[in-house]
Amino acid sequence: MGFKDECETKGLLGSYRTLDVFKEVFRRDLHRTIHQHFPRGATPPSGNAPSEGKGESLSSKNPQDERPQLTREAEALLLEASCGDSNYILHIRYNGGEAIQANSKVLNDMKDPRDTAKWKKALQMLERLGLVEAAGAERKVFSLTSDGYGMADSIKQRKKANSESDPLLPQTN
Repeated sequence: MGFKDECETKGLLGSYRTLDVFKEVFRRDLHRTIHQHFPRGATPPSGNAPSEGKGESLSSKNPQDERPQLTREAEALLLEASCGDSNYILHIRYNGGEAIQANSKVLNDMKDPRDTAKWKKALQMLERLGLVEAAGAERKVFSLTSDGYGMADSIKQRKKANSESDPLLPQTN
């Protein structure tokens, strides 16, 4: 077995149609690796801890403060995807526009470019935060990550505890 074949079996080799596809896959994989190996709130190795009086210790932060702030659309998209059977988000592009869909429900007004832009931003935010990931290079199907399910559960609990109601958000049980 040659070096290339050995690397391919270990998942260390890939081919990409364009430089843009490579950049996106690299960015996503780097983001995932950083979050896996350097979790938020982790104590830095000795010698790198903030000096006393010069800043707040990383471990002393309130975990609630660590939770990323999501837009209403991002929360709605995450909740809608987490409460269905498929647990996917679809980003469908067609001649007449684009649709952002979760749980068999189109969430954006496909005839309103501004509304579509808000929902696209919501999907990008969820991906940037590692709450969803593209299921293929075409970037049409996105699946929830473990962190995504955890965030959705936290939002549901918060909404239930506060009896919050938002017309964008699916009803939580």
